[in-house]
Amino acid sequence: MWLTGSRIFVGLCDLLLAAAMYTLFLQLQGRSPAHHLWWTPRSTLEAALTTAALVIARSLLEIVSIRWVAGHIQDLYTGMVLRLMRGYTEMRWGQFIECNRSDLLNTTVNTAREASFFYHLCIELTAAVVIVIAMTCALIYQSPAAACCLVGTAGVFYGLHRVFIREKLRKAGTQK
Repeated sequence: MWLTGSRIFVGLCDLLLAAAMYTLFLQLQGRSPAHHLWWTPRSTLEAALTTAALVIARSLLEIVSIRWVAGHIQDLYTGMVLRLMRGYTEMRWGQFIECNRSDLLNTTVNTAREASFFYHLCIELTAAVVIVIAMTCALIYQSPAAACCLVGTAGVFYGLHRVFIREKLRKAGTQK
């Protein structure tokens, strides 16, 4: 849970960094944001310092979260290999000598690698879904009309895919 949370914090920091950079670019052009909230930087220097602080915080968060996730994935891989090897060593001798040892080792390594890779993908996918939900909420809050246009556009693309492209892809897949 804390692994996924660390990846979510990196994504949220990305969103904050994008907002800070947007504010900085507006102020560099001599404009001000449409909404003046209490936490909005008042000067270009404040916006630049906020953006720099967020860049540093995001970099540190990225380093820490990658180390946590990579360490956990390596521990998961090691534990899986050890459990599979223990299972193979507990096989009956007659059954064990019938098996090809290189196949057993290959199966052990590939199974552990695929399981740890799947776990890593689940962490990243969960974090990405949470970030997309946060972006969607921000879009709906900022501009409900733009959110409706986005949903409409996605619906049109899905409909076009369903009507025109899907059948062609299915035919191409069966003919190969």
